Amino acid sequence: MPKSEIRSEGEPRRCRCGYAKGDGMVVEEPRYSFGGTLALLFGITARPIAVRYQCRKCGQVLEESTDPAVLTARHD
Repeated sequence: MPKSEIRSEGEPRRCRCGYAKGDGMVVEEPRYSFGGTLALLFGITARPIAVRYQCRKCGQVLEESTDPAVLTARHD
């Protein structure tokens, strides 16, 4: 692991630009199954299968969550 990626236990993971989950430049991108994508095309609300947290500037993915609590919160 490069020295720049070494972080203490409580410190959030950061992208190459220095942004962390919760910053304005890091967005939640829901991922849908094929059926979920079709449902969205027809205007039906679909529950994502995963949520990816990605930096808008450099494109680095900081985290991907399949936790049911996160998916339900994103769906509601």
